[in-house]
Amino acid sequence: MHSIEPAFAWILSATLRASVLALVILGVQFLLRNRLSAAWRHALWLPMLTVLVLPVLPEASFGLFPPSAAKPATVVESVGVADAILEVTEMAPQGILLRSEPAAAAAVPIVPLKLNGFAVLWFAGAIGMLVAGLIGYRRNLRRIRKAATAPDPMLQAAIDEAALRAGLKHAPQALISPAVTSPAVTGFVRPLLLLPTGFPDGFNATEARLILLHEFSHLKRLDLPMNWLICLLQSLHWFNPLLWFAFARMRADREAACDARVLSMDAADHRAAYGGALLKLQRTAPIRTPSLGFVGIFEQGSELQSRIRGICAHRPKRLIWQATGAGILALLMLFGVTKGQQPRPAHPSFLECQSF
Repeated sequence: MHSIEPAFAWILSATLRASVLALVILGVQFLLRNRLSAAWRHALWLPMLTVLVLPVLPEASFGLFPPSAAKPATVVESVGVADAILEVTEMAPQGILLRSEPAAAAAVPIVPLKLNGFAVLWFAGAIGMLVAGLIGYRRNLRRIRKAATAPDPMLQAAIDEAALRAGLKHAPQALISPAVTSPAVTGFVRPLLLLPTGFPDGFNATEARLILLHEFSHLKRLDLPMNWLICLLQSLHWFNPLLWFAFARMRADREAACDARVLSMDAADHRAAYGGALLKLQRTAPIRTPSLGFVGIFEQGSELQSRIRGICAHRPKRLIWQATGAGILALLMLFGVTKGQQPRPAHPSFLECQSF
């Protein structure tokens, strides 16, 4: 149980560093607004995730964060190789050795470790969130599988074609279920495509294809394992509302990046059809609450409005802004994922001889 305290100390340090980086990233996104592509806006969150994952940050002279406070030096008694012990030596004024005797070993009291109450509270909250999330995920997936059916041959052909167009080697297994309210993907090692019963009823062929391309873009971009990581980090940092807001913004940027990728796959302009598909999903799908392990196309409220505006304004970004996004990401990684070097202690000199 005493290992909770070091873990809690690392969590506090990481959450502080990540909060600073989150504010910097949000500030950069606000200043550049729509000049950066959606993919680069999403990529800017990588330094924050790196800080939350790495147990030890590399040291550099230009590190953005100060070094950790130096621990006070402790005196350790050691035993020599040939059973030698520390000796107290008395010297005559002429420097002649008179006698030597073993020094009395200082008694070091053993103080029992006391568990920090805040560390216990953090640990209980993190475990509670993880357990609740996993139970909810298994329950939802079991409910979906219980009433699931396989897609018909025509829909399966459309799924296979969209998977190849998105860059996947083969299409994932597809489940059609009344328990699915909106298209989504889930899983980790073996991803699943989840579609509502009747899909693609209500959508024309182009709209249905764009929806499938969006879901397969999540798989191609490895958004599923990244989403699992975000859920884990959000559980570990459940006490930090700023990181919760940062994770929400990161998910919104992820969806915008997938939207941009879908619109860039074809030479034809599908902005109107893609925006229309999202609006149809808004009318048919009920309000969804965030669920662990599921990544889907549909968003409610202001995020959907923002996505529609981004789809309408979609244009290939100029090379200068692509290079700007890469440069900003490199700077954030260089300065944000490093810490200042610890000052090197002066080397103590060996025994100095002094004549009396």
